[in-house]
Amino acid sequence: MSENLSFKKTISQEIEEYLNLVWQQEREKEKTIKEENFLKPEESLGKVARFYEKIRNSLEVREEHLLRQYAIARILRREIVLEEKKEDIAKELLLELIRGGYLSEKEILESDIPEFEKIIKKYSYLIEKIPFLEKKKEFDWWLSLAAAEIEKKLSRQFYQREKILVRIIFKRLAEVIDLKEINLEEKQKKGLFYLAILKGIFKYDSVILRERLFAFYFPKWEEMDDLSFLERKNLKEIAFFIEKQIKSPYLNKILPLVKRYFLLFHLFIDSVEEAVLLAENKEDFLNIFKDEKRMDSLLERNYWRRIRKTKEKVKRLIFRSVIFLLLTKTILAIIFEYPYETYFLKQKSYFPLLTNIFFHPLLLILISSSFRFTIKQKNLLLQGEKELLFETEKEEIIFKEKVPKIKGAKIEGTLDFLWFASFFIVFSLIIYLLKILKFNFVSIIFFLLFLTLVSYLGWRARNIVKENITLKEKNGFLGIILSFFALPIIKVGEFLVRKLPNFNVLVFLMDFIIEVPFKAVIRGLEEWFSFARKKREEIET
Repeated sequence: MSENLSFKKTISQEIEEYLNLVWQQEREKEKTIKEENFLKPEESLGKVARFYEKIRNSLEVREEHLLRQYAIARILRREIVLEEKKEDIAKELLLELIRGGYLSEKEILESDIPEFEKIIKKYSYLIEKIPFLEKKKEFDWWLSLAAAEIEKKLSRQFYQREKILVRIIFKRLAEVIDLKEINLEEKQKKGLFYLAILKGIFKYDSVILRERLFAFYFPKWEEMDDLSFLERKNLKEIAFFIEKQIKSPYLNKILPLVKRYFLLFHLFIDSVEEAVLLAENKEDFLNIFKDEKRMDSLLERNYWRRIRKTKEKVKRLIFRSVIFLLLTKTILAIIFEYPYETYFLKQKSYFPLLTNIFFHPLLLILISSSFRFTIKQKNLLLQGEKELLFETEKEEIIFKEKVPKIKGAKIEGTLDFLWFASFFIVFSLIIYLLKILKFNFVSIIFFLLFLTLVSYLGWRARNIVKENITLKEKNGFLGIILSFFALPIIKVGEFLVRKLPNFNVLVFLMDFIIEVPFKAVIRGLEEWFSFARKKREEIET
């Protein structure tokens, strides 16, 4: 970057707009905190509710930043399906999110409740028309969309930033990622590129992608108060179109190219958030991005902070995963594996039983201990940041890439055959080894089930490290061989993680058997404490 930096020349209009928005939001946040009419549940019950949510979330294998969104869907499902509520759902939803630690006590105002009730009522027409037991998949599809819209409303400040950030990322990456090989209309190409940015940079799941695509293709969707004028047939067509975009084979071609820039953009976002806290005034805030030395110092500091946060995030993921594995496997061993050996095989073999309980958590811990946080790429990151965000000459970090073509039918068929052959070879070898070790049929099924889950969870933890730390990675011959054996196992694990919530017995017990009475007791106690407090105040006066 030259010594005579000019803010207007080196930083794009979108980045300047983003910086102004961040500064404005921070000033508004200070004013909001002075408000007194925040929505507050009974404080004495908060610890109990938060403890329950920690136990409940230990059974989840989803990304940490998506837990609140799924908690919203879970609460809505319980309120609508099990408790059959049709009115005043928003207040209880928000109170429960605060109790569970998903929201702070100084985040939601009493005056905010109607906005959330409006969203729930908008979707209530659709949800009420779809029988939960008969068409659960369709019911959950629209319920999850409602949850994603509520989550967006809760994160309104970040969503305002997200819209500008997406424009910045879209513009920058469009200069270096060539989409000419994609044989689609221009709007569909933009839609796929938009999805790749949301998925690759913001780590959003398919639920949020659906909601954002609705906003992309139907800009007035969010403003609608009532959906009763829409026919169910039309809604199904809309849902089918959205799902087709999310599952497009082209998306998987674009995604790896977008993911390369995850760290660069997040380093910029982190640095802006710190700069706004350090600056004495708006002029000083903007000046930080004019001064190369101050900018480099800020980026470097946030680089080390991100390494520390990444280590903590991986530890939390591994801890949650180990708890999930131990709880699930112990219960399954007691319910299925031990009775099968005792009553059907008429024998007791403790080695497979103990292996199935302890091997996989230990394997996951071993995988996580192998992660290495490289520190050699600090200068590369600083150079890449300048190349990506400023008007500098593009060198080794940012370079143009083409989205690869989808190969012909014959080549794709051959590759698919080799891919499925690798599944057969890998799983056949594992089953053969397990039989040598005297594993029975049920023990083998459980071993394979949890091996795939552990492999996927370990791969996900590794990806968190990889995307937050490294820019480039070289694969040697040994890495290619290991990938051949590991990828089929990881792929099955990924499939199971997507389907697991539908078959997880512990999740079902928590959501439909334990949670309903537990939350009813919490709610009843809260009302009683509130009543008792009023009575005590009457006596004191």
